[in-house]
Amino acid sequence: MKVLETKNKHILATPFQLFTYDERVVEYQEEIVVWSKEHLKAEALFYQFRAKEEIVLDYLPDACVNFLFEVNNRGISASFMGIITKAYPIIIKPNVLYFGIKPYSNVGLRCREKDQSRLIDTMVSLETQFNGCEQLLQELSTATHFEERKKIVLSQHRELFLDEEERSLLAEYLSVLLCTETTAFSMETIGRETGYSERYSQRLFRKKIGITPKLYSRIIRFQNAIKAIYFDKNTTLAKVAQQLRFYDQAHLIHEFQLFTNTSPIKSIQTIVSQETNEKREDKL
Repeated sequence: MKVLETKNKHILATPFQLFTYDERVVEYQEEIVVWSKEHLKAEALFYQFRAKEEIVLDYLPDACVNFLFEVNNRGISASFMGIITKAYPIIIKPNVLYFGIKPYSNVGLRCREKDQSRLIDTMVSLETQFNGCEQLLQELSTATHFEERKKIVLSQHRELFLDEEERSLLAEYLSVLLCTETTAFSMETIGRETGYSERYSQRLFRKKIGITPKLYSRIIRFQNAIKAIYFDKNTTLAKVAQQLRFYDQAHLIHEFQLFTNTSPIKSIQTIVSQETNEKREDKL
């Protein structure tokens, strides 16, 4: 396996969720930090925000797991969210500080549940999957700013959340390959790159990552499509479909409907102004 070459690949993997661009979300901060030097995907996204009002929304499919801490005047609660493969309803509450961590890889997490496929599309209390978090939660509840919370987590995260002996170089390599590959998913390509059989690679990937390589690839491409549609005001669905190697525009729309239960335009309409939406709808 071309491990060293893979480790040096640049991954544009900042997790993207539409709610971070919602005008009802305020004081948003984020920073990409080194999470585990031992893994090929070594980084994690730390973020923090508040909401001006209650926001009911669907958390979009995401190939990253998520640690989410909620701090209010009554204390702190913490959740662990597995990889999300379909629209997942959540409620963001006002008067709550949200502090989150998204490791770029869930390989090597010190979860009690060793089979990540059993954590897909679920959100559970942090304590049900990770031991000894009481001190961390106490310190986070009294911290006063983003930098302080980040330092608190980074001083304890290896002991609490990472098991450096629970590695799978093949699963890590495949996840990097699927994030950087510009063409559509192909197990034949995966087999050539790794030297392992398709069956073995798929079984191992599903256990260590939680989903099949094909679904992982589709989610990555779906997220890239969202970014392209949202950030490029001059794009069209046909252009995005061509750039990301969908079969055609209809295939792109079909994927959006499967992942979000709605169309690309309606997905974007959840967070941008009506005037902008009307212009986008006319163009797209």
